[in-house]
Amino acid sequence: MKKKVLLLIMMMVLPFTFVKANEYLTADQNVSDNNSYNHSHFEAGSNVSSKSNVNGLSFVAGGVVDVEGTKEYGVFAGETVRINSIIERDLFAAGNSVSISKDASIGRDAYLAGSNITIDSNIEGNLFAAGTVVNLNNITISGDANIATGTLNIGENVNINGKLKINENVIIQGENNLRYGSKETYKEQGEINFTVTISDIILGVLTTIFTGIMLALIFPKLFRKINYDLEAKDIGKKLLHGLVTLLVIPMLIIISMILVVGMSVGVLLIMAYVIALMISSILSAAVIGHNIYTKAFKQKENIYISIIIGILTIKIVELLPVVGGIVAFLVFLYGLGIVCDLFLERNK
Repeated sequence: MKKKVLLLIMMMVLPFTFVKANEYLTADQNVSDNNSYNHSHFEAGSNVSSKSNVNGLSFVAGGVVDVEGTKEYGVFAGETVRINSIIERDLFAAGNSVSISKDASIGRDAYLAGSNITIDSNIEGNLFAAGTVVNLNNITISGDANIATGTLNIGENVNINGKLKINENVIIQGENNLRYGSKETYKEQGEINFTVTISDIILGVLTTIFTGIMLALIFPKLFRKINYDLEAKDIGKKLLHGLVTLLVIPMLIIISMILVVGMSVGVLLIMAYVIALMISSILSAAVIGHNIYTKAFKQKENIYISIIIGILTIKIVELLPVVGGIVAFLVFLYGLGIVCDLFLERNK
């Protein structure tokens, strides 16, 4: 509930915080964008109608998301996501309700997550879908279909050229209309509430992205002072500084609160410590995203796109068992190290 309230507040303040002149961002309470972009582009709002043509990664997020136009890559998230777009390569979509219309085109793989997923368009690559209910109707999946669901509804003429991999306790409606190359079932490791899990993931990612972008808009100098080079020596130094900050500051707070004369100092330390904890992962995401965007994608530096890519990368890795938790903690420490170094440089 707290996440939903925070997301609502952020949606309300978006019109006052985003700079519309920035060619990489289109954000407002209600967004309708039909421009063409020869680079990655971000659109966000309560209601988003994306008709833009994007030669790059198109990231669209909001409460209700309607997507048209042509995108090289599509990353769409919201409560309701409706896709009627040409996706030249890969599609990533998540929401309570996710639907791909019959007029859409998916050029390669589709990764879908939601409570209710409906696919009415052919998929030229592989399908990965996880949801409470998955609906397939009159489509051909050229590759494999990996589906995790409680109910799989098959409409007319559904063909999977490769392998259908599905959980063994699924209920399949209309199985006679389903054709596949081969079939593999697997046993789930316990019950999963897809609706709650996917909703939490979506809200967490959106909240972090909006917070990061607003932080970059309000405090641009903060991000310009960060050292974005990922050298082994610098990484170790920041991790150490982050660990020291994590352990030492609480001790200083306790000592200050014990001393009557240090009460005000203790309160200020608490406020600074909480802020540092809140922004640490975002600062780390900016560094990670910057290196991916400028070095792997060979694109010109852009802090907003870097933040988005960095947060998505971290959130995806965090989903991995065991490794995800370790990586999340290291990212957190690295961010605290950045905060510590910025503070030390300011006071030199």
